[in-house]
Amino acid sequence: MHVDSFARDALPKLGDITSAALETAVAQMVASKHVCDALARCHDPLAAMAGEGLDFWSDWYHTPDGFSFFARVFPFVRWDGTDIGISALVPARRTIGDAHRQYPETMTPEQQQTKLAYLQHPDRGVWGNEECATYTWIKPLGLFLAGEGKNRVSLFQRAGAEWIPACVSTQDYPAPERMVLYLVRVAGFAQCWAVLDGRWAQHVASPAWALPVLQAYGVLVRSRWPTEFPELAAVRRAHAKIADDRRGPKPQVDLDVVRARDEWGNTRVWISPWSGLPLKSLWKWIAAWSTATLIGALLMMVPAGWTWSRGLGAALLGAAAGTFVLVQIKSVPMRQRDVGLAFDYHAWAKGAARARCARATELEGDGGN
Repeated sequence: MHVDSFARDALPKLGDITSAALETAVAQMVASKHVCDALARCHDPLAAMAGEGLDFWSDWYHTPDGFSFFARVFPFVRWDGTDIGISALVPARRTIGDAHRQYPETMTPEQQQTKLAYLQHPDRGVWGNEECATYTWIKPLGLFLAGEGKNRVSLFQRAGAEWIPACVSTQDYPAPERMVLYLVRVAGFAQCWAVLDGRWAQHVASPAWALPVLQAYGVLVRSRWPTEFPELAAVRRAHAKIADDRRGPKPQVDLDVVRARDEWGNTRVWISPWSGLPLKSLWKWIAAWSTATLIGALLMMVPAGWTWSRGLGAALLGAAAGTFVLVQIKSVPMRQRDVGLAFDYHAWAKGAARARCARATELEGDGGN
């Protein structure tokens, strides 16, 4: 099949990147992903090792598509509503596909050329046409994610075809100056945490994939968790709590919520000795106090001539009364979190959201006046 190269070249070429380092990093990541796809189809366990922490290539029948790969590998991915897009050419070397149909491996060279010529026609980039490819351009990174037409990406790459006609929509990504990556060690194991705007934290499960791209993008990488942030242990607990809710998106921890909860929990309060007793000891104390009070009352009921018995009873009743008063005095300092039930991260997050809504309503009311 003859391809109208003039018509194809009339389509605009997308994907210009000012940084050569970023272009190289993205292209290398895309190539590595497709190598792992090929290894998985060959039942090579190296693919599963490369996907450790991401749940990728764990079997030989499923390879991750571009959207799943990007959402799990990169922090702070957000899908906004986009329009249909424009017809354009996208660079094959920076497009993530998913060749689960296993071609071009199953095609002869002649079949490959025929199929390639058909897919190179500019009509494949027109919305609604037969075999139209619909791709998403992560514009700040210069990365393309294949939706419809994801299988053809490997064919273009292996054939050395540089441009793929597609209907392309755009998706934004946070600016590099808004993010910081922290490579820290927890219990002897390396972990990577990304923080956005100094407030939102996400765990980067497999930094080997995203780190080269984000560094080339301009994201700062540091080796120490900042002291002005809440303790990493508290952030990890909040992250685990959010991760338990499988209905939600990728866990994202609000550091302001964790900080407020920690500050509340570390607040020193004065309590009575009675309040600080564990339940088992409390019952023992009540039993001893009740016994002393009962014995004292009984001794006070003996005949008046039994002076020593009535004196002992008065002493027991006086000691019981004095002890009861003393245990009510708030004289023991403790942390708030050790006194009563501390609400979990979800409860604090909901409280913070309600406070923000109330504040916004108050400001709107002031503005209306």
